[in-house]
Amino acid sequence: VQFNDDETISVSQVAERLHAEDSVVNAALETLSSGNCKGLLVQAKDRTYRVNTRFCPKASRLYPATPTTPDQPKETREVPRNKEMDYNVQIDAALVRTMKARRTLSEDDLVKEVTCLLGPTCKVDSSAIRGRVGGLVEREYLHPVSDNPAVFAYIP
Repeated sequence: VQFNDDETISVSQVAERLHAEDSVVNAALETLSSGNCKGLLVQAKDRTYRVNTRFCPKASRLYPATPTTPDQPKETREVPRNKEMDYNVQIDAALVRTMKARRTLSEDDLVKEVTCLLGPTCKVDSSAIRGRVGGLVEREYLHPVSDNPAVFAYIP
């Protein structure tokens, strides 16, 4: 639509007409000029775009790549944190479930059982499980047995 008035157009002109940021417009125009969707041609010296009149797609629908902007890596960095929090909830649930069934268990046996229990759903290392055991002790779901601190008992 922006090319109805002009044959070539720059990123700043499109951004001005759309009232958008240059980085967002640049990312969108890059996706339309690369990959299997080459509907726009880029003039390298001054970074202006023009319509590719020879563009004739083989498919009836075009699927341009999703534009990436500099803001997106910040969002993707938060995903592993959320995933880690989900794993913590799963680990806590597996620990409590195991301890309800066994009542008293050594730390090594507890780690083995929880690893087997969570094995198909998520890969968790033993240090994460041991850390969550400490969290459950602080929240008073478990307590170490008085004669052996490596053995834990469930507090009903």
